[in-house]
Amino acid sequence: MRKIVDTISKACCEYGFFQIVNHGVPLDLTSQALKVSKSFFESPTEAKLKCSPLPNVPVPAGYNKKPNPSYEFSEFLIMLPPGSDFNIFPDNPPQFREVMEELFSQFMKIGMVVERILSECLGLPSCVLEELNNDRSWDFLIDLPATEKERIGSNPHKDFSCFTIVLQNEVAGLEVQKDPNSPTTRCPCSQHW
Repeated sequence: MRKIVDTISKACCEYGFFQIVNHGVPLDLTSQALKVSKSFFESPTEAKLKCSPLPNVPVPAGYNKKPNPSYEFSEFLIMLPPGSDFNIFPDNPPQFREVMEELFSQFMKIGMVVERILSECLGLPSCVLEELNNDRSWDFLIDLPATEKERIGSNPHKDFSCFTIVLQNEVAGLEVQKDPNSPTTRCPCSQHW
C-alpha cells in the first residue's frame, strides 16, 4: 500500500493527474456505458430534450444543451447518485438508466478508495477526506459526447471537485498541463481506463 500512496502522491504533486488500472470496474460495463451514451447523444434533439432538468432544482440533472456550441461542448447529461429524485433518464436506449446507475455505483466505490489514498498522500489519517465529503448525494456524473467529427470538448479548466474520475472513449483529446508555463501533454489513457 505504501508504494501505491507514494506513486499517487508523486503523480499528484507533479501533474495533478494519475491513471488507475486494475480498478475492478468491469470492462463490459464501461463498454456498455460508452455505447448507451453514444446512442443517446446520436438521438434526435427532440428525444433528448424530453430528459431536460426539472425546473427549480439545485442541480440541472438530465440533458442540457448550450445555445452556443462553438464555445465548449454543446450538450451534456448530468446524473446524481442512483436513487436521486432529481435524475432524469432517457427512454432510449432502454438500458441507459441501468447501465449508467451501475457505472455511477462503481465509480463511487473507486472514489471512496481514492479518498482514503489521497488522505494518506496528504499525511492525514485515511478517513479525513471521507469524513469531509460524507454526503455522497452531491456526487455527480457528467456524460459528454465526444466524436471525431465535432472535436468540441471542454476548454482548458480546473475541476472544482476534490478529484474527478474520467472515462474516455476512443476519441483522443484529454490533455494534462504539468504547469501553467508548459504545453499540454496528450493523455495516453484513451482505451486504457
